[in-house]
Amino acid sequence: MKKHTTTRLVASTLASALVAGVAAGCNTGSSSGGKAFFGPGSTGAAGGAPGGGGGGGGGGLGQFSSAPALTAGARSQHTATTLPDGRVLVVGGTDGNGVYTTSEVFDPVANTWTSLDQISPTPADAQMINNGNATGRQLHTATLLQTNRVLIAGGIGVETPNQLTAMTTCYLFDSTTNAFTQTGAMPQGRGWHFASRLSNGHVLVAGGVNSQMLSLNSSATYDPATGQWTASGTSSFHTLGAMVSAGGQTLIVGGCQIGLNQQQQPAITGLPNPIVERYDVQARTFGQGAANVGHRIYYGAAVSSAGRPLFAGGSSTNGVEDTTEYYDTQTSAFVTGPQLNEARDTVEIAEIGGSADMLIVGGVDTQQAPLASCEIYQHTTNTIAGSVNMATPRVDHRVVTLLDGRILVIGGADANGNPLDQCEFYTR
Repeated sequence: MKKHTTTRLVASTLASALVAGVAAGCNTGSSSGGKAFFGPGSTGAAGGAPGGGGGGGGGGLGQFSSAPALTAGARSQHTATTLPDGRVLVVGGTDGNGVYTTSEVFDPVANTWTSLDQISPTPADAQMINNGNATGRQLHTATLLQTNRVLIAGGIGVETPNQLTAMTTCYLFDSTTNAFTQTGAMPQGRGWHFASRLSNGHVLVAGGVNSQMLSLNSSATYDPATGQWTASGTSSFHTLGAMVSAGGQTLIVGGCQIGLNQQQQPAITGLPNPIVERYDVQARTFGQGAANVGHRIYYGAAVSSAGRPLFAGGSSTNGVEDTTEYYDTQTSAFVTGPQLNEARDTVEIAEIGGSADMLIVGGVDTQQAPLASCEIYQHTTNTIAGSVNMATPRVDHRVVTLLDGRILVIGGADANGNPLDQCEFYTR
């Protein structure tokens, strides 16, 4: 089986496959179809069995149905954001050969994807331009601001021709004009990082890796009023963990440190201590947070409309996990959640409508094979209500909740590591 674009960590080392896996999305030296290529030289059911492929499950578990395919082509490691007007913005990613400079939007009313260059005021407005060059990126972040604009920050990609790097450049997308504008650059280039909107409306970025694919423990905050970044506190190393904000609290949970091993290759060289850190918005510092179940990477994390951060799956020294937990913001403590029907990591999680129930979508199993199965976490009972299957197993996909309550699953990679243009709806 071909390795997935994002190489996974289950044992004690990343080895050189991590670098190869990310760089594979940014090679050769040509451009085609709106994509830029650069490189050398140029989220079993409680009441029954899981549903079959393409939907099913029954018992009020909902079902999947096909959605329109991405218009610009297959992509994984992109971002997807539900906009205030109900559309979905997809930015960047990779088709396995190069990083995308293009973006597209999904209109749930028209049920169509449209490349941004078809609806932006000018072709340049449809792309993130730095010094006259369109920037392509993957493993970046997209954060919806209180101003209803979307902040695109960093990533692994290309800011200048032929140079693969952890990026500093950042852009704002305005859904009223369908245009990108450049905003202040981060103090330090980073990709595979976390971003979260804080209680004061600023955006915190932390963790991730630099251009050498080594972990960062620095952070920075973005002020939408000034469009500028300010270096913030340092934390432990939490690469491949997660950051969530809820109830006025912002936590970084789990992850690992990627350093150089004896062969001078990127590898896991440490685990975060403390495992959970809490960010103080006023002091701009990190401090120890509540204890959780332990070290893990590649797990799913999302916050429901009820303000409950849910964590599911992931990998630890025990292998791929089938455990879940949630964080209670009232008691500032982690609570053990239900066991998943299938162990899985690299999962995505989205809320089912405004119910506070969560859909745990896809990921990979203990054999690193992408999963079609998805599991439904029931908020009020803290249980897994059952499972339902997508038509296509996938990993490195993205999921968003639409304003009408449906969940849209976007792209990702299949069992051979090939990016997908296929999308699916989940409806309960």
